[in-house]
Amino acid sequence: MENSVLSINANKSMNLVLKNIFNKGFTFYSAADVYSGFTILKSVKEIEMIVIDLDDHCDDCLDFIHFIRSSKI
Repeated sequence: MENSVLSINANKSMNLVLKNIFNKGFTFYSAADVYSGFTILKSVKEIEMIVIDLDDHCDDCLDFIHFIRSSKI
């Protein structure tokens, strides 16, 4: 089983840094916004960690976090 990381961050250079950090032992998925993140969550069976940039679209990100905490996915 592979460990997977989902990064929700519109900053492409930050996603590249995170991809390099999680290069070994993790499959890295990046999404520019929470809507793209939902799409990835639907298609990937298991995500071990989600990294979210709260500076960009803070309300959407907080809603996403609330949804994840309250859902059974």
